[in-house]
Amino acid sequence: MDTVTRAILFLVVACCVTADVINVKDCGSVTGTINQVEITPCPSEPCQFKRGVNVTMKVEFTSKIESKKYTSVLHGIIGGVPVPFPVSQGLISGPINANSKIVYLNALKVEQSYPKVSLVAKLEIRDDSGKDMPIIQDNTKQRNTTDMSLSLVCALVVVGVLATCFCEPINFKKCDGTPDIKSVDISPCTAQPCKFHHGMNVTVSVTFIAAKNSVGLTAEIYGILSGIPIKFRMPNPNGCQSSNITCPIKSGDQYTYSGLFNVLPTYPNIRLTVKWDLKADDNSYLFCFLFPMEIDT
Repeated sequence: MDTVTRAILFLVVACCVTADVINVKDCGSVTGTINQVEITPCPSEPCQFKRGVNVTMKVEFTSKIESKKYTSVLHGIIGGVPVPFPVSQGLISGPINANSKIVYLNALKVEQSYPKVSLVAKLEIRDDSGKDMPIIQDNTKQRNTTDMSLSLVCALVVVGVLATCFCEPINFKKCDGTPDIKSVDISPCTAQPCKFHHGMNVTVSVTFIAAKNSVGLTAEIYGILSGIPIKFRMPNPNGCQSSNITCPIKSGDQYTYSGLFNVLPTYPNIRLTVKWDLKADDNSYLFCFLFPMEIDT
């Protein structure tokens, strides 16, 4: 028995007593039917995990076909963009035969390097033809996730990585005439100006008091060069989805916005000022701040 198998067995045995059955959304299972999904620890939804925690997954499904082998694939979907997560193949109870009930077990460690973020986790178990057996998805506001793959099992689950956070509080300048901001944390940014490399994902966490009610939220990011704002592409400009905020928001309540920015390989090596804002339905600012940034290879 290899080390990975032993680790999975140990985690499953240790956590099975307190396993939590969760609500999921099937996102395209073709040759299998999901019966039940358990995630540990997940006492309430969305599942929230702290860095360093070992998460166990148990998926019970019925196979419609015979398959000699299987493949596990796990993605975190952030703003509609699937980001692959390393995961072992896990364990399956017995051979996969037509109409057989299967139990799939696996474990994932929430690494210390993971940013504080809310996302949708997509688990696929593919049969030997490459089709997904079950694909799993949570019943949440993430309705715009498009999935074209065929699955034995495919499931989506909403999760969040909590702040035992290594985000760094930064010195920032509030945009003129905009509401006050309680704090801004950016990761990775150990010194200012924040230095980011091509291909890096940058996360930001902003705590603010809502100045007004709003049903929708729009996030924007600009690079300011010689006084000219140039809009950057964001993976998720919708401030109500995968942003740690539940909409609508209410005036006077405190919120913490979480956002993601990709430093694309096409960006030049440059030093500039970044403007990051969040707007309400009427296009007024809920927050707006500036900070120095440098991009290099």
